[in-house]
Amino acid sequence: MLNDTWVLADLDGTLLTTPHKANGQYQSLDKSPCFHVIRRWLLNGGNLCIVTTADKRVFDQVYVPLHSILKDADGRNGSGELLISLYTGALLYRCTANGVEVVREYTRAAHCVKHETVKFAQLYGLPLSHLSVPEVGLDGTTRPVVTACMQGTCFSMDTCRALLAQLEEIFITLAEKTLGGDSVFLAALACLSARYKEMWRLLLGYLEAQYRSHGLPPASAVEVVAWKCDFLRRRRRLLTDLGIIRIEFAESSAITLAEMECNASDEKMQLTLASVLRFRDDDSEGSRTFLKKMTLLLAPGARHSHGDYAQCCGRSPQRNGDVAQVIFLGLPIRLFTRLFQSHLEAFACLGVTAIAQPNSVVFSKIGVSKSTVIRYLLNQPRINGHDECPRRKHSDNGIVAVWSGEHRESCCTRRQSPHCRLRVNCFPTVAVCFCGNSCKTASASCAYL
Repeated sequence: MLNDTWVLADLDGTLLTTPHKANGQYQSLDKSPCFHVIRRWLLNGGNLCIVTTADKRVFDQVYVPLHSILKDADGRNGSGELLISLYTGALLYRCTANGVEVVREYTRAAHCVKHETVKFAQLYGLPLSHLSVPEVGLDGTTRPVVTACMQGTCFSMDTCRALLAQLEEIFITLAEKTLGGDSVFLAALACLSARYKEMWRLLLGYLEAQYRSHGLPPASAVEVVAWKCDFLRRRRRLLTDLGIIRIEFAESSAITLAEMECNASDEKMQLTLASVLRFRDDDSEGSRTFLKKMTLLLAPGARHSHGDYAQCCGRSPQRNGDVAQVIFLGLPIRLFTRLFQSHLEAFACLGVTAIAQPNSVVFSKIGVSKSTVIRYLLNQPRINGHDECPRRKHSDNGIVAVWSGEHRESCCTRRQSPHCRLRVNCFPTVAVCFCGNSCKTASASCAYL
């Protein structure tokens, strides 16, 4: 009875405790009160799609605990489908017992955009495509409606290079204000989570050690700050090497379980050594220690080769695939307007939008959001049997969304109660349920299903 029914769920704060409440740790799903309910749902043929802003760490948290009950790549086993959408809707992965693979049809497809995106495009004079799509009215009838859309969910390497150049300068400005003792910036940095406070402590300590090691004559505080910023500017690759500015690529090949279960510390150590080799003029023990600590703290480039930065900068043959997201780490949300407001139009001209987070800024293609996945599944009434597409047939069952209140997005025409479990009328085949902000509430909602 659950074969054609989907549950869409947020992750952090819904199915799992947020890292902030888990002492900075990324909790595994098998430690969540939702685990056994989700497992039973999948075993009974129900389908699950998890939509999150997070990166590929989710595979370790969610896929590894569930992989043994999933169907294999050929569709054997009666379990339901597991889809995972990462980077705020930019990528959609299909999970099987053998591994996970990008749903390429989703990445390339034309997606309807929200009204907010249309207004944003009008504000900056950006072109949008239009499609005629079927829409189910409140009376249950279906009629074609012309709606604005975007093509694909990722942006190009050229866009990434242009964006990266701007972000490096913004970070250096942030560092300059911090090194100069600006009270507003220092107060804001004090509000960061422990992980990013440590990031700044290590980086500022490294710059100070470099200044001292060069044996420079006495200088004023302003001159010292200028020297450190110039040092950082001449080594701007450091920002991406360390993962302070993260470039998340759309993978073109499947990721196997064996790759996920490899020892992460070994991979991080290799990344550290690769970063050290780039410091051709500084292979000191102090720099090695700094790079090792920063790599273990931020885990840069964890699932893809560390040559991606060179490819983005045109120093290597261009890889297949596009950029799903760029993340600027270590920026307090209260500094977003001060540092990024003047750049928003330039970002828009690149076709990307900046989304402020408590400790970071996320850059995605304009129009991509968590609700992109919901609209995609709603617009897939019948799949032609291609294995790379999620299967959802038109039926009396539908889609149930389990979302934490702070991340709710309007995917229907009427606002529901935060704890509503009732079927909404605007989509006859869709049931939408918004849970509260705790795992306990989310688990109760899942149990209800």
